[in-house]
Amino acid sequence: MEEATQFVKETQGSWLQEHFVSILSWSIVLAILLVIFFKKREQILRYVRETLVELSKCSWPWDTSLPPSKRYQELIYSTLVVLIGMILLGAYTSIFDYLFGSGIRWLMSL
Repeated sequence: MEEATQFVKETQGSWLQEHFVSILSWSIVLAILLVIFFKKREQILRYVRETLVELSKCSWPWDTSLPPSKRYQELIYSTLVVLIGMILLGAYTSIFDYLFGSGIRWLMSL
């Protein structure tokens, strides 16, 4: 019992001592964020309100009144359009990178 009491006395407060710098650092970061928030509160709230208005104008692909097969049709088509666009853009970039690289290597060899 005495050993347990001695152990508690020796380790008491060590957690706070070990983590004091990180606690202080995060407290300073939080204080700075709070100051920024309260100084720019109106601008931040206006941004959030405008964002919510713009999101309400979006066409979301999960209309719950439609059956599941039709519900995700727009999502699937949109995903395919994005994937095809990425492939075409990647091919376009690769071709022109190769052509410009070849041209520069040819010029350097002169």
